[in-house]
Amino acid sequence: MYFSLSMDVIIEEQASPGEPASPDEPEGVKKIPLSKCKDLEMLRAPTALSNYLPEIRSLAVRSSVRLSELRLVAFLDSAASLLTRLGIRGTLPKTLARELRPRLLVKTNTGGDSLKRFLDFNTLKDFEWQVAIGGETLSLAEFEKLLSEKRSFVRFRDGFVKIDPEELSRLLKKAKSSEPDFNDFLRAHFSGDSVLAFDAREVIDNLFREQNLPVPPALNAELRPYQKRGYNWVCSLLLSGFGCILADDMGLGKTVQSIAALLQLKRQGLLADGCLVIAPAALLSNWEKELSRFAPSLGISRYHGTGRRLDREQDVLLTTYQTAVRDAEKLKEETFSLLLVDEAHLMKNAETRISRTVKLLRSQYRLALSGTPVENRLEDLRSLFDFILPGYLGNAMTFKEQYRIPIEVMRNREQAEALRKITAPFLLRRLKTDKAIIKDLPEKIVSNEYAVLEKDQAALYESVVSESIKKSEKIDPKERSSLILSLLTSLKQICDHPRVFDKESPAVSRLSGKAQLLLTLLEEILASREKTLVFSQYVETLNCLEHIIKKELGEAPLIYHGGLNQNTRAEIINRFQNDPAARILLVSLRAGGLGLNLTAASRVIHYDLWYNPAVENQATDRAFRIGQKRNVFVHRFITKNSFEEKIDAMIQSKKELADMTVSSGESWLARMSHEELRELFER
Repeated sequence: MYFSLSMDVIIEEQASPGEPASPDEPEGVKKIPLSKCKDLEMLRAPTALSNYLPEIRSLAVRSSVRLSELRLVAFLDSAASLLTRLGIRGTLPKTLARELRPRLLVKTNTGGDSLKRFLDFNTLKDFEWQVAIGGETLSLAEFEKLLSEKRSFVRFRDGFVKIDPEELSRLLKKAKSSEPDFNDFLRAHFSGDSVLAFDAREVIDNLFREQNLPVPPALNAELRPYQKRGYNWVCSLLLSGFGCILADDMGLGKTVQSIAALLQLKRQGLLADGCLVIAPAALLSNWEKELSRFAPSLGISRYHGTGRRLDREQDVLLTTYQTAVRDAEKLKEETFSLLLVDEAHLMKNAETRISRTVKLLRSQYRLALSGTPVENRLEDLRSLFDFILPGYLGNAMTFKEQYRIPIEVMRNREQAEALRKITAPFLLRRLKTDKAIIKDLPEKIVSNEYAVLEKDQAALYESVVSESIKKSEKIDPKERSSLILSLLTSLKQICDHPRVFDKESPAVSRLSGKAQLLLTLLEEILASREKTLVFSQYVETLNCLEHIIKKELGEAPLIYHGGLNQNTRAEIINRFQNDPAARILLVSLRAGGLGLNLTAASRVIHYDLWYNPAVENQATDRAFRIGQKRNVFVHRFITKNSFEEKIDAMIQSKKELADMTVSSGESWLARMSHEELRELFER
């Protein structure tokens, strides 16, 4: 095979006015044959180049020369850099000028059939590195042979490949030193990276194609359209071997969707080893009731309390996070078909015993339920993914550098979108406020209610702030966080009622601006025959308010907190929901902020704020959920001219960050400097 080679000189100068430009020349550049070049420096080029290619001397009198393939490759390989230095550009025919850059990709060995099985690291042997050049693929052996020619231009198929031997040696070394990491190319697939060959992309697309499964006949419920979709989504992922997070807003029915999925697994004979449900202790009774109501065909056993026994004959075993930790060694010896964790955000801290223990339990399928997959920071999300897909989002340090700092600190929207792309296939999140999801849920109306510090309250507030500011000036910066959190608690308690702080002041409304505001609002609520929830972080606040309401309004409120046993808690909830005379429920935010159904209330009062929108919404959604027939009015109590007002303004300004998948918790307050501390807490 022979090729024709012509050599032109590219002169970087402005073309004459009116001179027609060649269609393949850039503006301001003209091309002349070497034989017509009068530039002495340019005319020296043939002499230099003839040392590499004797035939080039003929170009002085001829327009082209014929070269064999072997001679052409030898010339291009040896003289390419010299041409550049001399300012000369060789023009190859278009069929030879293709510059094809090799790249690594992952191909399946078996057409992807093995991926129909459970996907874990054992299936990685079914994938291999290959090299893509243009539209062609080579095995590593073929690529290594190509690389062994050690030339800049290598003949490949019907063209030439321009290669950098050093760069491609590194490429080959990477491919030979590491097997394809399934998590790596799964992320690459969803982020749009081209590391996957078409067949691998097609296999993964098929795995994530949502199935349209019939609702199990054994389900004693009619699923809403969005719940049917959630059930299909959960089942499709589980049956493809992936864990997943059902992160629907509180009150949209995550429980019934997961029970439907449970029944589907049993229907397909995939629940032989049973399901272990891990939930907060306060929700075990709720799970028992919901399972009995929606899936009476499932056998249920509670693994909790003294004398507990692991009944493996039952379909569903119910236990708590605390029990799982206490019986970790015993439970780690068991294997379950499905491990289902409710309120999964309780595993947000990957270093806690709860998180470490639950992640070590063995199961074929994993399902996490959480209405707040991100409470305080993106690390919450990484920890949850470490449960459903271990290693998918990397370790804490890598994740912090790649996502947390760019998103949480730099507010990088591109990285936020990149994280959303790789997590979205495994996380389903729907909001109650989206009318496309649920059309018959009433409105939620949120308003801020402002109280003013009473005289003695203000004096106490000022003295505590002054003392803390003085300490802050002298304290080691490393110890300032504990001072700030202590100050935060003290001032919250003072704003609630002096008695909550000093334990001595009388429980009367005149000493607290918030208490007076509460009584005014409660009078209106009671007059309109509505029921209300009053949330506070502190049991002492609830006790104080109970005394004030009973004495000054003549109404006996119910009180719900973590110090009550489960039977008492259940009795209180039942009475509030069903007894018309029980109109006020005082609730500890920590004990009653999740899992409860309190739709009898149409008013929600946040007496003190947690400064975490996710936690606040969790509490509100005890009333604003499916089953609620009336609009829900939410009242947020804020003390004027205090740190409460300033912090709330700061949180509202951070909503842009929240929209980028990050919610703000209280921990950010503890990182303030002395100057920021003075500005925030001084009135």
